[in-house]
Amino acid sequence: MDFENKEIIGFLSDPKIKAYVTNLNIRESLKSAEESRIIRDEGNVIFKKKKHSAEDHMNILYLYNESIACAPKESKELMLAYNNRSVFLLHLHKYKECIDDIDKVLELTKLNIKRIKLYCRKVECLTALGSPANKDVFNQVIQIFNEAKLSIDEQTCASEIIKRTKSILIANKLFVPSNRKFLKEKEEFDNIIKKKESTGPFDSLEIKMTKDMGRGLYATRDIEVGELVLVESVFVIPNVMYPFAYCYHCLRVAWNGIPCETCKQCIFCSTLCQDSAKKEYHDIECSFTAYIVQHQQNFSESIFFCLKIIILLFKKYKTVDKIQSELKKIDSQGNEICL
Repeated sequence: MDFENKEIIGFLSDPKIKAYVTNLNIRESLKSAEESRIIRDEGNVIFKKKKHSAEDHMNILYLYNESIACAPKESKELMLAYNNRSVFLLHLHKYKECIDDIDKVLELTKLNIKRIKLYCRKVECLTALGSPANKDVFNQVIQIFNEAKLSIDEQTCASEIIKRTKSILIANKLFVPSNRKFLKEKEEFDNIIKKKESTGPFDSLEIKMTKDMGRGLYATRDIEVGELVLVESVFVIPNVMYPFAYCYHCLRVAWNGIPCETCKQCIFCSTLCQDSAKKEYHDIECSFTAYIVQHQQNFSESIFFCLKIIILLFKKYKTVDKIQSELKKIDSQGNEICL
């Protein structure tokens, strides 16, 4: 470790490195209300078009997610970005996702007229999903309207929204997706994967060494045709071309993307992915990822791939010596199969 420390100190003491660090624009990497507003407005311009293409939808999601990532924590801009995305998700008939965003906005605003609009939007989503909770939420709307001190203009606006929402409630029209067969099959497939994950990877497999094949996976019992035998977590790296459309940790489409609380470089599809990323690697990379994006021209996924591997190795083995020792063990296996 003494050698490592000397090397690090020597590198950082180099006048060229000192000058580079001094000239870095730290403010560019911080969250910005103004930047969030500008990006949100760009999304609004596309959303207000009379007709949308699939590309438009992807761009709208991307811009609203980026606006969320750039917005300071608990700010007005964060609230507005979540609000606009909830309207967009309603437009796409993604009612569950819309409700999630509505709940986020409700935590960030106390304005009565805004809360009336949000609860009415929630009633529309619950009605489309066939949830009996829609009536209770509508009653909340009426209560807020009766108790709130609204201006004349706000009263007029709220009355129109409530009238429209009441007609939706009375019609009680359930939304039926056109791809329901696919959605049902996907749900069944997801349940199979979850069940397999709960049993562990080695209930029917083992890792062992054989003379002919080397090290590999071998069955410990007869396996049925089509049986799922192994579910393995993938090692993923962020999509650098569309970083705000996909989850930074798992690459799912980030319909309900939530931001890192510190940096503005990434979006996560859920708190589960956010917490996992922070625990595994993002707590370290968060502080300097922004500089990679800003100052490395034509950067690629390989940079994040290498960065993630280095962080994971140091978290597991703590020192360079231990990492080198482990790598030598792997190299000593020669051409044998290594899992």
